[in-house]
Amino acid sequence: MAVQAKVAPIGQQVNQATTQVVSNTLPLSESSHVALNISPEAVTSYTREGSDLIVQMQNGEVLRISNFYAAAEQPSELYLVGEEEQLVAVDLSQAAASDGIIAASYASEGTLSGFSSLTSVAGAAGGTLGLGTGAIIGGVAIAGGVAVADEIDRRSDSGSNDGGSSQPPVDPVDNQPPAAATNLQLSQDSRFLTGNAEPNATIRVDVNGTAYTATVDENGNFTVTFASPLTGGETITVVVVDAAGNASTPATLNAPAVAQPSTVEPSNGEELSGSATPFSTITLMRPDGEVLAVTTVDANGNWSWTPSPALPDGTLIDMHTVAPGGFRPPVIRIVIDKTPPQAPTVCRRGDGKGVPIDGDLDGAIGFGGADELSAVAGFDCGCYWGRLVDDEADHRRAEAARRYRMHVDQGAIGPGR
Repeated sequence: MAVQAKVAPIGQQVNQATTQVVSNTLPLSESSHVALNISPEAVTSYTREGSDLIVQMQNGEVLRISNFYAAAEQPSELYLVGEEEQLVAVDLSQAAASDGIIAASYASEGTLSGFSSLTSVAGAAGGTLGLGTGAIIGGVAIAGGVAVADEIDRRSDSGSNDGGSSQPPVDPVDNQPPAAATNLQLSQDSRFLTGNAEPNATIRVDVNGTAYTATVDENGNFTVTFASPLTGGETITVVVVDAAGNASTPATLNAPAVAQPSTVEPSNGEELSGSATPFSTITLMRPDGEVLAVTTVDANGNWSWTPSPALPDGTLIDMHTVAPGGFRPPVIRIVIDKTPPQAPTVCRRGDGKGVPIDGDLDGAIGFGGADELSAVAGFDCGCYWGRLVDDEADHRRAEAARRYRMHVDQGAIGPGR
C-alpha cells in the first residue's frame, strides 16, 4: 500500500510540507510533525515497538513510522485527515514506556491538511469521514472508512485525479539500502582494492580511520587506490551509498601483515644479497623479463645469489618478491657498479691543507706522529685518524674510504686523535 504523507520538523507547519508517498516504512531523522492522508476510521490500532510507531489499518495494511519515539525534548506528533479536509491530531500521550498497543484519542486542528480531497472520494465511495473531537478509537470496523482508504490507495498507486484535484503525482521515497559490496580483492602489491556494488553508487572505504571514496561504474565495478601499499594487517571497511543516501551494511577484509620489507644491497656484480619476509621467493631478472635466478629467503630474512660469471658493470637487475600469502611488494631495481669511489683527501696533521691522494699509498696513516697524515672525509683536517693496510694497488683508494668509514662507525677513531 502507498500512503501520502507530510513530514515537518517540530516548530514548522506540517500542512505546508512537501507531499511524499510512502510504502510500509516512513523513517524520521528528528522529532517531527507527521501527517498521513488517511481518516481516523481507516485505522484499527496503534502499537509502539521500541522507538517506532506501528499504524494498523482497516484494510490490513501496516505503516511503520521509524524513530517516532526517539528521545527528544519535544516528541513527534501524528495527524490524520478528518471532516472538510482538516487535520486531526492523534493524541498518543497514554503510550506506556514499554511496547504495546496504545489507546488514542482525536482532536480537530481546524487547519486544512493540504492533501488531495478525501471528502469527495468518500462521497463517491458511499462513506463518511466524520469523527467527533475527543473520540476514542475502537475495534469496530467502519465500512465507509475502509472504502475511503481503498480509494486513496488506488489513486496514490495510479497517480490519477478522479476527484478533480490538481495534486501532482509524487515519486515514492527510496529508503531501501543497497546491497553490501562483494568480490572485494586487494591487488598483489596491496595498493588497489576492487569489487562490485550497485551501479553508479558511491563507495566509502575506511582503513584504520583513513577515508577513501570511489564511484561504481555502470557495470557495477569499482577500484579504490590507496596512498601507499597496505602491508600492516590493516582492517578495510567498505560501505555502499546509493543516490538517495541509503547506506549498505559494511563489508570488511584485512590487508596482509608483511613482517619485513624487501631490500637489496649495492653490488659490484660478484654477489647479490638482501633481506625480505622469511620464506619469500626472490626472482632476479633483467628489465626485458629474462630470469637470471630464483632463490628463497631464509628463516632469518636473508637471501643471496652468486652469479657465474660475475655481472658486468652497469647491468640492470630487477628484484621481484612474492611473500607467503601472495603479497608482492614493489619491484626494486639496482645497477651493478664496479667503479671505485672518489679518492679521499688527506693532509698533514695541523697544516689545514687538503691534498688529493694519487699514486701509490705505500705509507700508512697512523696515530700520534707529528708528520703522520689524517684521513679527511667531509671533516676538517686533523680531526679523524685511521690506518691504511697494504691492499692491491688497484683498490687502495676504495679501501681507504671504506676502512675509514668502518673505523668511525666502530668508534676506533674519533675527534682529536
